[in-house]
Amino acid sequence: MLNFNQTIDTNYPRNKIPIDNDVLDMCIFNGTLYEDHRHNCCFVGYDETHVPRYAMLRSSIPSCSFLQEVVGSDKRYSFSFPPTESSKLYITESAIDALSLYVLRNHAPDNYLSIGGAVVPQQTDRLPAALDHFLSMYPQIETVCLCLDNDRTGIQAAKAIQARLPEHIRTELLLPKESKDYNEQLMRKKGLSNQVVTRKSKIKEDYER
Repeated sequence: MLNFNQTIDTNYPRNKIPIDNDVLDMCIFNGTLYEDHRHNCCFVGYDETHVPRYAMLRSSIPSCSFLQEVVGSDKRYSFSFPPTESSKLYITESAIDALSLYVLRNHAPDNYLSIGGAVVPQQTDRLPAALDHFLSMYPQIETVCLCLDNDRTGIQAAKAIQARLPEHIRTELLLPKESKDYNEQLMRKKGLSNQVVTRKSKIKEDYER
């Protein structure tokens, strides 16, 4: 189990993330987004009993690319939207990409899941843990839309996932056409700068098992 510093500033995400306010309100209400004590955005994933099992930190500074999973996170419970009855699942690399895609799709009521980064599996039959778990919990999924980053790693990971999904599940490769990822595409649509610099990652000692 993850223990969180639950000091929440609900105005903070609206001011720092280029996502529609009603979408942020939904995440804040569901407990999947809050501000940590170092003023990072914290995206939270829960298990079936609503116990927090996963958290990803992302800098609130637009010019900073700091991104780090909290120690003890279980990738099976990566950030996702509340599941719907839709037979379609859209997967992205990061939580902010999932939110951005949801906005770009005009809040279409499908399923959205972040897989917590793109890694090409070494085992021939292995899917990303978050995707494998989601499919096991929600068997109504018939189509998986692969919305990973449009770079070498994202493309390779998307193709690996296509090859490993069960035959009864259809796939659609929907890489962003205008940008590297869907958050960048949303920022471009909104006329916002997407230039970033790297901030050194630090271990978050306040987030432990």
